[in-house]
Amino acid sequence: MKTVSRLVVWAAVGAAIIWWPTRPTSFNARWVALPPAMSWDTISKARKASQHPAFCPYAWAEKCRVS
Repeated sequence: MKTVSRLVVWAAVGAAIIWWPTRPTSFNARWVALPPAMSWDTISKARKASQHPAFCPYAWAEKCRVS
């Protein structure tokens, strides 16, 4: 039984060594193609909103401008 288990382990190691160079390694092969989480319009609005202070209700008022 011990010999059979050693033979099975060595066969698995040999199969892994043979398989290793043929595995897909490119980024596209590993990355799942997901749809974008947000539209570009939402991203641009969020970027513009992040440039304004949170305490200012009117971003166009001179005293609320971020310098």
